[in-house]
Amino acid sequence: MVKNLITKLSRYNVLIIIPLFLVLHISISMVFSYVLFPHTNNGIKFDSKLEEFFVGVVLAPFIETFLFQHIVIITLQKLKINLNLIVLICGAIFGLMHMYSVGYVLGAFITGVLYSLLYLIMQKKQCNPIVIVAICHSAFNLIAFIVNGF
Repeated sequence: MVKNLITKLSRYNVLIIIPLFLVLHISISMVFSYVLFPHTNNGIKFDSKLEEFFVGVVLAPFIETFLFQHIVIITLQKLKINLNLIVLICGAIFGLMHMYSVGYVLGAFITGVLYSLLYLIMQKKQCNPIVIVAICHSAFNLIAFIVNGF
């Protein structure tokens, strides 16, 4: 299932794929934040907007991509683990590392699945998957930063 999806999506230009995944991430976030779990904790509280921007938009997306997609995917691929399972494991790790509330963990799990798929698509396209996923993640965090009122 995942292998077929990766094959189909890898045919598209990166400039189509990134906005697609960004829109999916925004949609998932809105459903979880405003429909399913409207009164839950929405993440880390920062001391300043500068700190929030630096950590949330610049630093975290690259560190999280490296840890929760790159290292996990490469390791599991070397162990010849099925792609479906790799995507679920990455999603679970990403979700569990965002334990601010049950809703946040579930939303982050789905986001982790999306980012894992994006990583695998970029890997198949022989693009730089770490950079592409981190940019997509960073763009989402930037939008959230702006919407939440910088």
